[in-house]
Amino acid sequence: VMNILCASDYVILPVEASPWGLFGVANMFEFLDNVKRLVPELALLGVAITKLDARKNYGRQTLEALQAYEEVNVFRTLIRVDSEIEWAQDNSRPVMAHKKSARSAGEYLELAKEVEEHVGRSR
Repeated sequence: VMNILCASDYVILPVEASPWGLFGVANMFEFLDNVKRLVPELALLGVAITKLDARKNYGRQTLEALQAYEEVNVFRTLIRVDSEIEWAQDNSRPVMAHKKSARSAGEYLELAKEVEEHVGRSR
């Protein structure tokens, strides 16, 4: 992971909308700070909230907890729980290749557009 990050310009941190998802965020931020000592130009582009289940309060709690980090961008696009993601993983394919009409495929496409906007602004 260290080598991959050292060769990268940006990092997008996916965080599962659950108590366990938030559990490792502080450790990941600390790890990224250590990498930035080696590669100061590495930038955290943002945090993407994934596996959001609208029936549970975890999504709201995750969003609020991440927004408490004022210097961290939290992407507007949320990736909700979708069985098509699991089917795509079982078939070792991206969800866009597995089923382009899946709700999650559209959410990932929106996230990609949002990422593109942020990359354009950061240059």
